[in-house]
Amino acid sequence: MLGQPFLIPAVLLFFVALPLVLGVLPRNRLYGVRTQKTLSDDHTWYRVNRVAGLALLVSSGLYGAVAAIRPYDRLASDDFATWGIHLAAFVVPVVISLWLATQYAKRLGPGSRQRNPPMLGGSATNQPPQRRVPMNELR
Repeated sequence: MLGQPFLIPAVLLFFVALPLVLGVLPRNRLYGVRTQKTLSDDHTWYRVNRVAGLALLVSSGLYGAVAAIRPYDRLASDDFATWGIHLAAFVVPVVISLWLATQYAKRLGPGSRQRNPPMLGGSATNQPPQRRVPMNELR
């Protein structure tokens, strides 16, 4: 298993995605999904990066499954075909993951704080809505 062509990048991708999923990475211009929407709002930043991180974790796991099912052997006669399968199993899911994350970021519009991503469920704040108090009751 250690001789697989994309094992090291897949493992690195797995560890790069973990902080995104766990939500421990603050908004920044170097690491994470950086769009105008994600850089303008913390809530959007964490939601989009959690989706991107989960997608990248799945991509990394998918490559691991392909590498386990069809291991690469440099001495085999069909080594180029197997290498191509490994390349596709690594690149295609990563590209799809990043595309899905950017589409999710585009889909979030104004008022996205009230909606929850489908995977999290429940209320974003788990608090009832605030009642508006008329000005004459404030005195």
